[in-house]
Amino acid sequence: MDFPSISFLFLLVLFCGSLAIDPGCYDVLTSGSSKQISCDPSGSVEKCFLMCGICTTPELAISLYGTSNSKYCTNAPSDEVILNVSVATLLNASSLQGHYWNDGGGPEDNYTLCYTFLVDHMPRRDMLRLFTQPLTMLDFLAEHVRYALQARRQTGWASAVPWAVFLDSVLPYTVVNEKHDLWWRWRPRFYQVRSTTSGGAGGPASTRSEARPLVALAAPLLPGQKHDLWWRWRPRFYQVRSTTSGGAGGPAST
Repeated sequence: MDFPSISFLFLLVLFCGSLAIDPGCYDVLTSGSSKQISCDPSGSVEKCFLMCGICTTPELAISLYGTSNSKYCTNAPSDEVILNVSVATLLNASSLQGHYWNDGGGPEDNYTLCYTFLVDHMPRRDMLRLFTQPLTMLDFLAEHVRYALQARRQTGWASAVPWAVFLDSVLPYTVVNEKHDLWWRWRPRFYQVRSTTSGGAGGPASTRSEARPLVALAAPLLPGQKHDLWWRWRPRFYQVRSTTSGGAGGPAST
């Protein structure tokens, strides 16, 4: 490879990040195995794909190699082992990004259990996000789990929700094929809305119309940033205006 080619490859990696996972990992999804990793034939191809992706994504693999778990990058004996190793690796990678938690009590009790649930049920499309946008996805998962647990502990009525129902219906950041993005950070925004409505932290917002303008006004702007291309403020504010008492045919009442 000549010098210009090497320079171009370096710049590509510098500006675009890692070159995603090893393409061989995709063989797992079609044939159940690949040259990169050997998994239990009776196990889930999704779990095998997860392990292969983690092992070949540099930002994630850095927390795996040099540990006793690195041996599972070539031979993963069971889905349970893959899940446990994957969660441990992702949490280690997350801590390198400054995310810490306390499983032993306080508002983040059961953090690892919640994280494990999300990884165990992570759809394939989010695995791809994890492998192509690893740092962004790690931030998203850590923040999501933290605010979900914080909201559960803050009120008596939220704490009374059975744990199994919380895991299945409250904790997940999306349902089936529901569209979502990693930029708007809906969990902390809705947490803020709930804390600033008349219901406050002690109860739900009094009306949906009370909450909607606050969600709309919580536009995700970075310091010094005038606008962004992701939030699509025009349709969001149009929706807020259409659902207030003024409707689409006249100005909002407040």
